[in-house]
Amino acid sequence: MKKQNALLTLLFIPLLLAGCNPITTITTSESESSFETSSDVITSTSLPKETIDGMLDFWVINDYHGRIVANESLNEPGLAKLATFLHYKEAENYGNFVFLSSGDTFQDTYDSGTNQGELIAKTLPMLNCEAMAVGNHEFDWGIDILKRNAEFAGDCAFLGANVYHYDEENNTVSDFASELVDKYKVIERNGVKIGIIGIIGEDQITSITSTIWEGYTFVEPTEIVKQCSDELRIDYGCDVVVVNAHASYSDLGYQFVNGVTSVSQNSNERYVDAVFTAHSHGFDFKTSNGVPFIQSGSHGEYISHVRLDVSEETPKLETMESVFIGNNYTEDAQIKSFIDTYFDEDFYRVKNEVIGTIEGATYLTSTMSGRMLAWMSYELMKDDVSNIVVVINNGGRSSINLSEDGEITRGLIFDALPFQNKTYVTQVKGADILRNTSSYPYYAPNPITINSDEYYTVACIDYVLFHKDSNRNYDKFPSFNGEYSYVEERVSSTLIEDYFAINPIISFEDLSSQPGFNNISR
Repeated sequence: MKKQNALLTLLFIPLLLAGCNPITTITTSESESSFETSSDVITSTSLPKETIDGMLDFWVINDYHGRIVANESLNEPGLAKLATFLHYKEAENYGNFVFLSSGDTFQDTYDSGTNQGELIAKTLPMLNCEAMAVGNHEFDWGIDILKRNAEFAGDCAFLGANVYHYDEENNTVSDFASELVDKYKVIERNGVKIGIIGIIGEDQITSITSTIWEGYTFVEPTEIVKQCSDELRIDYGCDVVVVNAHASYSDLGYQFVNGVTSVSQNSNERYVDAVFTAHSHGFDFKTSNGVPFIQSGSHGEYISHVRLDVSEETPKLETMESVFIGNNYTEDAQIKSFIDTYFDEDFYRVKNEVIGTIEGATYLTSTMSGRMLAWMSYELMKDDVSNIVVVINNGGRSSINLSEDGEITRGLIFDALPFQNKTYVTQVKGADILRNTSSYPYYAPNPITINSDEYYTVACIDYVLFHKDSNRNYDKFPSFNGEYSYVEERVSSTLIEDYFAINPIISFEDLSSQPGFNNISR
């Protein structure tokens, strides 16, 4: 790289709110002012192109969570508008543009969940996404689907340098999980070699149903990133090294921040030049030793932008900002056409089919969704398992906006309860029941006083029942011995659909006043 003086500039908009980090935002209407939008296919080759010498631009989304279609009321642009935005940004600094995702990309919506991430995975290379850090929700559909989506993503590498195999019998970490992810990817922009290292927060193993991650672990990433950086700098001749992390700034911690922003004794260069963070759905906006750490909300509403001046020996931070995308762009026709191959008339007919009515309600909180699930699960299971004392689940992912008449559609139910959890019936101690019914929605069909030392029959969703801490011990239900007497194979959204198929109309008054939500005495 050429050596010349460069001005280090940080662009801030002060936020006079206690506890808030300063965030630089640029409205998309300002940033696209030199271009005309249209419904035609927009690509970087059809836009006025400009190359800014010595300036390398990273654009990174985090926690996109399956937002395929635009939602104007929530400022979620969807894939087609995101594509248009990215085309503009690629044209504005042509040849020096890098687009990444920091994980939790697929899971959370009917649109993405019903194809288990396939649509978005196939779209990533169309968006010129170079790499994605795997997040905890990439594991939700199991290891086979994670592998399948990695294949669908093509040249967009799935990264997780600290994902390792774990020997459960000997309680030891073994080798890198190369069948799932890559440690890093090397790309080049206008003669500048860039190494992208991907990691996931070490404690996020606890955010995944434990039966899925048996045989794997997430290692503390500091030393792994340093080792990868030395390989990238020395063996591959990388001029720039960045970390794509599915973990927030606070998740990474003091050891990581100070470790990876220091200078390597092997390469004599700084380990990393930028860190893109995720997972908390917040706004990280930090620097350490000149290295930016940035996260920009969720669902594509904002996108992280870091511009590095690479004209000198050591890359320097020129710009760091969270840029608002919202709904200010038209849809890219190519991406829209691809989406339409999945979303035909039959898809929307099934998604928008009214499956039931809750009279007297236009809105359900996530807690009420969880209670409704527990109640309906019991009603559907009681003929098969007659001695259930309580049903426990982990609640809804989001609230539900019903129609004015209280109608609820298949898509709304799925969006509120998108996970593919099963319900298990087992015997556990009363102390565990008391603790978890204080934290999670439940339904107890009959009034009961729970004794902490006695065992009772419960029906519990697998994520909660099988939950393990970072030491791989059952922590929600320590009395659970791994044995169970019955498995309800239907997942949450299907259970509610099946209940409404039998009882198409319920009243909100009956739902909200169910004594089963308060039947447990301590």
